[in-house]
Amino acid sequence: MKRRMRRLIRALGLTVVACLLLTSCSSSSGGVKRGPSWGPFSATWPSSPTTASSGQMRVLTLGRSNLSGSAGYFVGSPATLFQANPPVPKAGTYIVQVLRFTRSIYVTELLAVYKAVSGAQSTTAGNFRGVRLITKASNSPLAAAGAKVLDPNAYVGFMFVINGDLGYIVADVTATQAEAAAFLNSFKPST
Repeated sequence: MKRRMRRLIRALGLTVVACLLLTSCSSSSGGVKRGPSWGPFSATWPSSPTTASSGQMRVLTLGRSNLSGSAGYFVGSPATLFQANPPVPKAGTYIVQVLRFTRSIYVTELLAVYKAVSGAQSTTAGNFRGVRLITKASNSPLAAAGAKVLDPNAYVGFMFVINGDLGYIVADVTATQAEAAAFLNSFKPST
């Protein structure tokens, strides 16, 4: 059982690390609709998000033959995220990744993996179900998976929401727990 939980935590950590590979910077935005035509969403960003380049998306989808599409949007900084083993970034990082799977069963299976992580709670975004976790960066699944923590006092927020064959990964690293919750709470998939 312990071995299975370590694998689940590592899976969560690796997914969030992959999401956090999407980090750069931009200017201002609110709850504006974004996303690909097949997976639009709205979220209240602290500044205008950048769309991930195809090279960054290739990094994220490497080895994912069960994906038929992926799009990423982000606000944040440290260039160190493009290292081989990226650290948990400092506060000020916000990410949404939209994943389109070849079959909806893959989305449901991934949701079950995230639900099994210690501290994860069931949630909804709009009318869609998901799971979320907000924790200190030093206690996060990323840190447990061995990632260097640049700011142990920061909070890491993570949410995975499903809509048919779509999975939305919403992640942030913020200075306070309230900021982490505010970004996650602002996210809504569009129908």
